[in-house]
Amino acid sequence: MTWRIAAIVVADASRSLLIDAAASGKRGGVAQLPLVDLAATDPGAEQLSDVVAGLLGRPVAPIWLRSRESDDASESGEGLVLVAADPDHDAEDGRRFVPADDVVDRLEPEAARVPVRAWLDRLDGRADPRTPPWMAPGWFDRVSAWIAEQMSAAGLPPSAPSRMTYQSPLGTVLRTVSGDRATYLKASPAHFRAEGSITRALGGRTPGWIPEVIAVEAAEGWLLMADFGDRILGREPEVAWVDGIRRLGELQRAWAGHSEELVAAGAQDRPLARLTEAVPFLLDIDGLSDRVAPALVDRWPDLRPRFVDACHELEDIGLPDALIHGDSHPWNMAVTDAGLVVFDWSDGAAGPSFVDLPVFLRRTKDLALRRRLRDAYLDAWSGEASRPRLERAVELAMAVGALYQVVTYQALLSALPPEDRIVYGSSDTGWFRASIDGLERGLDGVGLEA
Repeated sequence: MTWRIAAIVVADASRSLLIDAAASGKRGGVAQLPLVDLAATDPGAEQLSDVVAGLLGRPVAPIWLRSRESDDASESGEGLVLVAADPDHDAEDGRRFVPADDVVDRLEPEAARVPVRAWLDRLDGRADPRTPPWMAPGWFDRVSAWIAEQMSAAGLPPSAPSRMTYQSPLGTVLRTVSGDRATYLKASPAHFRAEGSITRALGGRTPGWIPEVIAVEAAEGWLLMADFGDRILGREPEVAWVDGIRRLGELQRAWAGHSEELVAAGAQDRPLARLTEAVPFLLDIDGLSDRVAPALVDRWPDLRPRFVDACHELEDIGLPDALIHGDSHPWNMAVTDAGLVVFDWSDGAAGPSFVDLPVFLRRTKDLALRRRLRDAYLDAWSGEASRPRLERAVELAMAVGALYQVVTYQALLSALPPEDRIVYGSSDTGWFRASIDGLERGLDGVGLEA
C-alpha cells in the first residue's frame, strides 16, 4: 500500500505550525502540511517516526500519531504524526512556520485539523480533561527518565534512548533496550490507569502466565515490563488458539474466590447483577438508540426481556465470580519458550469470566473450531457445574458477553476526547448487533474481524 504521511510540527512558544509553503501556494488557499509517501503494509509507530525524522532531517519523539487505511479500494492510507518543533532547523526546503490560528481551518490533510485544534486548546488552558497524558509538554522526557531509573535499579541500564513502538487512544508503548534485552513501558490514559497494578497483582498469583513486571507508577498509569517477545498467538494458525483459550480459562479459574484481591488492585467490580440492571437502559446511554439501525430499535421492546432472562439464567448456573480480561483474544496472548503469556489487562475486572468468550470465539468463522475452543475452555472449568450446564453457559455468554462489551464501550467512549473517540465510535453499536446475533444464534453467530 501507499501511505501518505503528514508531519504536524508544532511550536508551543510561538503558537505556530510548520507548512509546506511551496505546495500550499500551488493549491490556492490551502495550508499544506509537509508530506512524505511510504510504501508499507501497516506502518507502526517506529516506522512512522523514522519517516518523519527523515523528512525533517532530525530525530523526533512523536507526541501523537494515527494511521488509517482509505475507506475506498485504492490500496492507500493516511498517517499523521504530531511532533514538537525545532524552530531553528525545521523551516528549510520550502517549509516555514505560520500562526496556527490563521491556518487551522485550511489545513490539509483535513484530518489534521482536529489534533491541531486540540493542541491550540491546550495552549489556551482549555484542554479537554480527557486528553491523554502523553499530549502534555515534556511527557516523553519525563517518562524516559523514569524508565531509565527503573531499568538501572533492576540491573538493566538503558543502552539506547526509549522509542515509541505503538500508540492508540488507549495507550502508548515505549521500547527501551539494554544490551541484548529490552523492556516495554505501557502508559495508559486515566480510564485505564490501574492496568499496572492489576498486572502486578495477577503476576503474584499466576507468575509466568502474565508479563513480568519490573516497575509500576500507579499515579501516572505507567507499567514497565520485561520483553516477552513478538510471537503473537493471533498470528499463528487458528488451531493453535486452542491452547490460548485453555490458558485463559485456567488463569480465570485460578482467581475464583479472590475477587476482593482483584478489586483492591484497581480492577473494576462488574458482577452479573449489575449488567442485568443496566440492560433496560442500554439504548438511552450516549444516544445509542440514534446510532443503531431503526429496525433494531423497533425490536428492542421484545428483545429486552429476553436479554434480562439470559442474564438471570447465566447467573443461576452458579459459576463463581472470578477474573474478566475484558478484551480476551489471541492478539493479546504471546507465545514464549515458557508458555503462553496473557497481556493487556487495561479492562481487567472481577466478575463472571464467561463474558469474555464472545471476544475470543467470534474471532474465528470456523464453527467446528469454535466448538474445539469452547471445549478447551470448559476443560479448565471442569467440576464447577455439569458439562451440559457449562455448555449452556457458553451459549448464554455469546449474548450476555456481547452486552458486556456494549457497556464497556459506552463507558470508554465517554472517557475519550473527540479526536480519539472517532477511533472507536462504532464499537458499541457493533457489539449491540452482536448481542442480538448471540441471543438468536449462540455459538454459531457471525464472526468478528481481527
